[in-house]
Amino acid sequence: MSIKNLYYFLDDGTYVEGYEGDNIYNEKTCTLIPKKPAQEYVWDSLSEQWIVTVQSKSKFIRGIRNLELCRTDKYMISDYPISEDDKEQVIIYRQKLRDVTDKQTPEEIVMPTCPEVLELSS
Repeated sequence: MSIKNLYYFLDDGTYVEGYEGDNIYNEKTCTLIPKKPAQEYVWDSLSEQWIVTVQSKSKFIRGIRNLELCRTDKYMISDYPISEDDKEQVIIYRQKLRDVTDKQTPEEIVMPTCPEVLELSS
């Protein structure tokens, strides 16, 4: 099995390189790290497992939020063809997007529901 040359940074600032199947090979410790469950997980060197922290989930959610704010920017232009009621829904949704990373624990971080006007126009 060949190892692909990919780089990945761990929580302690060290990097691992290469994949072996579904595992990441850590050249520094000569060990295999289990496959990362999802993008918001970070490797915890002490417990030797993938965990979700407020910072890692916030960073992941912030990226999604920023994309969604960019996607909805056009609705804020004064001459965009949208009713005042629909525009108000978009304004409320955008504020909820900005507030999403103010939570204290990963379990509290939940993306707001997209208003119907945005789902229909996407």
